[in-house]
Amino acid sequence: MKIIIYLTLLCFGTWGLAAGLIGHASELLWAMLGPWGVGVLTLWSVSHTYNRDPEQLTGLMMKSFVGKMIFYGIYIALLIVFSTISRVPFIIGFAVYFIVLHIIEALYFQSIFKPKKS
Repeated sequence: MKIIIYLTLLCFGTWGLAAGLIGHASELLWAMLGPWGVGVLTLWSVSHTYNRDPEQLTGLMMKSFVGKMIFYGIYIALLIVFSTISRVPFIIGFAVYFIVLHIIEALYFQSIFKPKKS
């Protein structure tokens, strides 16, 4: 899937650029890795399910939503409580990657769910 390759290049490219420009490479890496991993898994599973059996999408999306909430809560808590990273750069970076990747996911889903013109 090309979207996963593009998403990966976007995430690691912006991480490298931001780390080079403003520093905090470790914090920004951790801020990017969680949303990137979840985004890749979501894009793959939704595309796979949609191509295999579109009727299963609603259930998958509901389970995915709950799973994401649990994962993000644990991910953020573990990094804030048990790591030595600076919290402010991590939270700002996480929020940016979280929002941007969810917008990209939404636009991608809109494009694959759109009826094909004949």
